Amino acid sequence: MGAEAVALQGPPRINRLAVAAVVAGVAGPVLGLLLWFTAPFLGGVAVLLGWSLALAFGFSALGQIRMAHGAEAGDRLARAGIALGFVELGVLVLTLLVVILIAAPVAGTIITGLAVALLLALLLGNTRLVGRYVITTVLALVVIFPIYITVVNSLLRPEQIAGQPTPSSFFPIHPQWDSYGDAWSAGHMATYLRNSFIVTILITVGQIVTAVLAGYAFAFLQFPFKRTLFVVFLSTLMVPFEVTIITNLETVDSLGWLNSYQGLAVPFLATGFGAFLLRQAFLQVPRDLQDAAAMDGYGHMRFMVRVAVPLARPAIAALAVFGFLSAWNQYLWPLLVTEDDQYRTVQIGLKQLRGTQLDDINVTFAGVIIAAVPLLILLIFFQKQLVRGLTAGAVKG
Repeated sequence: MGAEAVALQGPPRINRLAVAAVVAGVAGPVLGLLLWFTAPFLGGVAVLLGWSLALAFGFSALGQIRMAHGAEAGDRLARAGIALGFVELGVLVLTLLVVILIAAPVAGTIITGLAVALLLALLLGNTRLVGRYVITTVLALVVIFPIYITVVNSLLRPEQIAGQPTPSSFFPIHPQWDSYGDAWSAGHMATYLRNSFIVTILITVGQIVTAVLAGYAFAFLQFPFKRTLFVVFLSTLMVPFEVTIITNLETVDSLGWLNSYQGLAVPFLATGFGAFLLRQAFLQVPRDLQDAAAMDGYGHMRFMVRVAVPLARPAIAALAVFGFLSAWNQYLWPLLVTEDDQYRTVQIGLKQLRGTQLDDINVTFAGVIIAAVPLLILLIFFQKQLVRGLTAGAVKG
């Protein structure tokens, strides 16, 4: 009956909204171009109305044509109007992005990235996945941008850094690589890096050894006041370093350890955080392994070295990374216990480099990059162990 009724009604009529969509899609840019030279604002309004009406009329026409069940035609006209609307929208967005990139390169780059991500989301049809990648990318840019600016400033001339920002301030055309040589020679970075490596390795190894012994004792041994002593260990985490700095300084001075590597390293060879972290890691070791090792004649020391420590390697690696980072970035304690440049660490060297290179701020930035390279290498090669160590035992199964 429906087909017969349509046949009696004659050929389907053209949907008016489909025609309006094409007219709007064509008239908008034409009027915009004609008005642009005399009234730019009106020209922009005409283009905006053109693409918006083309999209609105086009989608409405498609809906009406589908609901008419063959009584109306114009499907291709509606799709043409929608295509014109999207083309005009794309041109407008592209023009806006170019203007923003010229006026503000950093903001323009970020907005362009977000626009590309939105386009990918529309094309792939998976907005949630694309949204996650967009958020991750934005957060990564927030973290990387200060590092990038530091690298760029180390390659610019001092007057470029102090002047008004220009595109060359973000993308150096003529990089000044000599600033790294000046930082290495004039700033005595080799001596400071050597001292930092010695002190950091001593502290890191000391923390690992003491944490392994303390963590094993709290996890496997039975002795009086075990829980009380563990609480005392944890309570040290709540005491700020500044509270004990005077006492530690007087102790180091009375031992004659000022201007020495032992004065820089010994106060940090043990840490409550390390004992806690290794205790939690050793608690994950099955008791059956300890019983089997005891039947094979293993004592505590042999079981710890050959069984427990290999199983706790992720936690030990995480502790090593944390210990290395904290020791490398120390500033206040090395400043207090050293007066001789022969024992001062890289953070003190950067401060002195800033004081002696007032007119060459790019040299200071170069010194910062040199001091940060070991940390970047450490994080790149040990990030997997760091994540495994911190998440070990967090998920059952």
